[in-house]
Parts: sequence; structure tokens; C-alpha cells
Amino acid sequence: MTIGENIKKLRNEKKVTQKQLGKMTGIAEITIRQYEAGKYKPKLENIRKIASALGVYMNELIVDWSQYSAEDFGKDLEGSDTFKNRDDKEEQMQDLFFLLNEQGQDKALEQVELLTKIPEYKAEITKSKNFHITFHDNGTLEELPILSAAHKRTDIDINDEMKKHDDEIMDDDDF
Repeated sequence: MTIGENIKKLRNEKKVTQKQLGKMTGIAEITIRQYEAGKYKPKLENIRKIASALGVYMNELIVDWSQYSAEDFGKDLEGSDTFKNRDDKEEQMQDLFFLLNEQGQDKALEQVELLTKIPEYKAEITKSKNFHITFHDNGTLEELPILSAAHKRTDIDINDEMKKHDDEIMDDDDF
């Protein structure tokens, strides 16, 4: 399928009109229509906008990345804040990952896996307020709950006996 056919297919699956997609992306409706008809090849910047609006990855729109040159990628990255001001490294890695072919993706996964085995690169990652993930030397991940029972009560007055009881519970490894 062509890029235009993929845009049309995904747009229809999401029940979005060309006009709505244009408003969501800031791309003129006529331009969307011309992309879908195969009259124009969208710039990568516009592919990124369309993918984002439709909630899909760019590679779901672009089947043949070879139709874009290194210059096209350079222009896209120069004109985009996607990589410049991004705090979310996971999203940045994901964007870069999808620029790779299958062989490149396999190699990237190998390299990341190797990095996770080097102690200086390992991190304890907080997943949410209630859990954190720990990386072990054998390459496995463990999701552990973050205990929150030790928070100071503010809804009642705590006497010494209640505090002692709470401390005993927190110190009991079998509890």
C-alpha cells in the first residue's frame, strides 16, 4: 500500500473525515485529499502530525522508508522540536527505533540488552506511585510494591501505644 492509501485506511478505521484530520494536524483538507490520492508525497513532518492525530506510529503509514532521503530526514529533524526539547527519552527512542528496518531493530534491541547488563548503566526505575521496577544482574526485571503504610496519620491523634504498634508491624518481616 502507498502512504496515501495507508492514511485513508487508518483515517477511515478511526472514523475521521479528511476535514477533521486537517483540523487535527493543521494540514489543509485539500492537501490530505491529495496525499490520499497519491498526487503528493507528504513531508516527514506531516507524516508525523498525521500519525500522531490518528494515534498510530509513523511506520504504519510509511511502508517504504527508502522513498525518503537522508536529506529529507535531516530537514525533518532540523525543523522539528521532536528531538530537541524532548524530556521523554522513551518516546525519543521509540521514534528512532521505528526509523530502522527489521535487522536494525534487532541490532538495537541487542545493544540495549547489553547495556542493561553493565552495572554503571543500570537504574532503578519508578513505574508508578505504587510500584517500582528493579533490574537484576541476570537480566530479569522485578516489579515490587512501594510500601506506603508508614505514612504519618493526620486524621487522628496518635498516642505512643499506637505508634509503637505501627512500628512493630512495619518491622515485622513476616507480616
